[in-house]
Amino acid sequence: MKSNSFCAISRECLFVMALIFLGTLAGCLPPLSTQVPDKVGNRGSVARYQRALVLGESQGDADANDLDEMAGLATSGLTSPETSSDSKDDTRVPQPRELTLAQAITATLAHSQEIHVLSYDPAMAEQEVKKSAGDFDVTAFGRTNYDNGSKPTSSPSEIGESDATLFESGVKQRSILGSEWSASYLVTRNWDDLPTRNPETRYEPVLAFQLKQPLMRDAWQQVNLAGVDIAKLNYRIALHSFHQKAEDITTETIAAYWQLVQARRDRDIQENVLQLAVNTLDKVKGRQEIDATDVQIQQTYVSEASRRALLLQAQKRVSDAMDILKRLMADPDMNFLDGVEIVPISQPHDTISDIDVARTIQLALKNNPVIQQARTQVEIADINIMVANNQKMPRLDLVATVSDQGLDRDFRPSHKTLNDGFESYGVGLTMEIPLGNRVRRAELQRRRLERTKAAAVVRNIQDQIVVQAKERVRRVQTSFAEIQVQSHAIEASTAHLAALENQEDVREKLTPEFLLVKLQAQDALAQAQRAQAQAITDYNVALAQLAQTTGRVLRLHEVNLPEVAK
Repeated sequence: MKSNSFCAISRECLFVMALIFLGTLAGCLPPLSTQVPDKVGNRGSVARYQRALVLGESQGDADANDLDEMAGLATSGLTSPETSSDSKDDTRVPQPRELTLAQAITATLAHSQEIHVLSYDPAMAEQEVKKSAGDFDVTAFGRTNYDNGSKPTSSPSEIGESDATLFESGVKQRSILGSEWSASYLVTRNWDDLPTRNPETRYEPVLAFQLKQPLMRDAWQQVNLAGVDIAKLNYRIALHSFHQKAEDITTETIAAYWQLVQARRDRDIQENVLQLAVNTLDKVKGRQEIDATDVQIQQTYVSEASRRALLLQAQKRVSDAMDILKRLMADPDMNFLDGVEIVPISQPHDTISDIDVARTIQLALKNNPVIQQARTQVEIADINIMVANNQKMPRLDLVATVSDQGLDRDFRPSHKTLNDGFESYGVGLTMEIPLGNRVRRAELQRRRLERTKAAAVVRNIQDQIVVQAKERVRRVQTSFAEIQVQSHAIEASTAHLAALENQEDVREKLTPEFLLVKLQAQDALAQAQRAQAQAITDYNVALAQLAQTTGRVLRLHEVNLPEVAK
């Protein structure tokens, strides 16, 4: 009897289909996608630091202090009990805050917004790796269809009315070899009004397996995993870029720290030379009844006023240097409005060891993040050339199918007939040869040009890094030599000033010429001291910049980068 209702299919059929779908979704089928790992495989300190920043931001309300606690950053020393946010007192005068170089670097790495922004690029690139690997996951599919037909007939041997209901369920996957396979279960329920049809209503279950394996174009593992490999290389580039930014900001912080040290030293020197002018003025005034004239007194007043003006400029430079360091650190407990005075307590380096220029250049060419990014681009270009070469080949695919079919008037008996020898199979080859093939030839040539360009970029960057490394080595050596020269200048200026002061005590008359020489000697000593402080700052900044060229700023300063909790 004809049935035109969807519910005519027995509940057993629906039960079989549900089992196949649930088994697939629950992972009962073999996890073939595990052949394609989506792990980027980088567990270095920089990668852990980048993940810690992203994890800290993804926690919603997590602030910088949460990141410090999670990563184990040594920033607790930045906040003294008097300035703790838990016991704020707006009427209290802000106290000086001692700060080491390591604490300054750590705070910068924890709070810098520039680094935070760039930390998302590797995280997004890592998701692209997972996305590319996901193309090889197993997919469950299914379909259902109901078809009712009716047409006029002129012969009893023709079908006038028909009724067909179809259900299909299965799994399919594209493998890393390029093959596409599918396994499916299909059952149809057919009825028509053909008088000779026996039985009128019949169930036809089918178990089918199909395989399509490319043999030339799109074939084999290296070609099909190209997308995953390129995604992993792009992740590496993003991580190198993040590393470069961290090194750049760290170098800026180091330079700002030593410039603050120098500014404070210049201020102290200027205060000292001003005090010398005040003392000299007192001595001149004391001899006013003996031999000091108004000319000498005014001469000393001019020197004292000039030095006092220079002290104001020195104090301004201290505030400017402090604000620069605060901006880089971005510490919420040390903002621009609270008036906290940073007191750097780390001592600058004033000794030097032999620098192996060849070894320095070798480290720079190996570890510099810029050259690492360029070399990774060459690896990507090589993969693209390999894929383009493969795409230029003709398409030759092996196609194979195997199926087993049953037939009966009832649902359950029809499945028993699947073992009655009604198997079918087929094997064949399909070929496609593009004539001319200009599109793929042009693509291959473009990829080759990209590779040539990437290699040229690497050579150009290598030359720049070599020149930069040698120049920064010379800067380190020159700055250290200048420290020695200025040390001798300080010794000579100190001896000269001491001799003048001793001579002043035994002179019979204080002349304007002698007073001018004494004031100039005081200025010369202060100038030598400032020049030495500048040379020491230049030397320490040059050391940091040389470490930046070799990509080892964080390592050489023993910065404890945060790690994601496992």
